[in-house]
Amino acid sequence: MTAPSPDKKSAAKSQRRRSYNTGITADAVLTVALGLSREHGVEGWSLRQLLSELDTSFSVVYRLVGDRDALSAAVVDSAVSAVNVPSAQEDWRQWLTHLLLQMREALIECPGAAQWLLMNGVATQRSRELMEAGLASLTAAGFGEEAAQAYTVAFTSTTTLIAMNDARRIPSGQPSPDHSAMLERLSNDGPSDPRSSMETLIGKFAGPPDAAQATRAEHYRYTLDRVLDGLEARLDAIKESQK
Repeated sequence: MTAPSPDKKSAAKSQRRRSYNTGITADAVLTVALGLSREHGVEGWSLRQLLSELDTSFSVVYRLVGDRDALSAAVVDSAVSAVNVPSAQEDWRQWLTHLLLQMREALIECPGAAQWLLMNGVATQRSRELMEAGLASLTAAGFGEEAAQAYTVAFTSTTTLIAMNDARRIPSGQPSPDHSAMLERLSNDGPSDPRSSMETLIGKFAGPPDAAQATRAEHYRYTLDRVLDGLEARLDAIKESQK
């Protein structure tokens, strides 16, 4: 029996070898990663899913963007890149309001991005740029050495609300308590019961999707305004101590 020639062996190996798309770009990788993140959450998809969508290999993705952690960072950075730096002409309170309302709109479009930012801090280029601009605004307003604390309090207080809602809407395989369940656990003993106001609020979150979405937006703005009230009182105290 005649042994296969080297050329035939090589051809057989080539047929067995997987043919990958190596002509993709970093932008193409990020576009697919963003799509998967919007559907499954920033940490809710696998490299296998990404590679299947791109029809490429991990080595190609790694060369273009990096490992799984780098992919998550790139997705979050892309999400917050939609946030514009407010005008330096705005006073610090208007500035933070403008920034954090934009931040909400950007983060709710990318489930899991809020939690990623809370856990990783200013670990992306755009988040650092926004933070530095925020510190400049607060420092100019008179917060001085407390500028970093003031920015952190405003950012984490509002971003946590987004992360909490994401935790309810990102599939995790684990039962997630919703507002309807909370409402059922509360008993209403009558209009004078102090808990009735809480039941009313939770009922708004447990309502139809459009109404619940509006309630979340209102609650976010309420939280932001009250945090800024506290920071404004602190700024007044700082200025008073400097007289």
